Amino acid sequence: MMNKLCYENLDRSLRDIMRCDQIFGGKVVVVGGDFRQILHVITEGGRVATVLASINSSVLWNSCKPCEQVMRLAEFLGCPFTQEEIHSRAVKEILELCSLHNLSNLDINKTAKAWDNLDHNVYFRKGEVDGWKNHFTSEMENIIDMIINEKFQGSGLKI
Repeated sequence: MMNKLCYENLDRSLRDIMRCDQIFGGKVVVVGGDFRQILHVITEGGRVATVLASINSSVLWNSCKPCEQVMRLAEFLGCPFTQEEIHSRAVKEILELCSLHNLSNLDINKTAKAWDNLDHNVYFRKGEVDGWKNHFTSEMENIIDMIINEKFQGSGLKI
């Protein structure tokens, strides 16, 4: 988990780059993890220092509205919700399906076997530096680099 200052710096940078006063410059930013379990390390800091450095304690936290963010993400992906879906609680149902409570109760996380009888380890990375190299081919790496360069083209940012 990153320190809240990282998110706050990203917010300020994106607001400046995009010349937009919306949170994260109006861009969709996905933050994941279980804020109660994966805490960052504050050198020589105790529990209070650790909690105060988390995203939950940031001034940005009150601006994070999950339903609105899911709708923005869907629109960004080119499949926005219809008014009927919004009024029928579809957005909230998606949030509930993706909640840590729901995901932690899936069979795969209890029995270590998926519907295809593969061991659950095939679905999880170890989170090591450069661990992605064990999961991506050179071709996949080149495609990702090409997409990132295409998305940042004209922004002045160099990758």
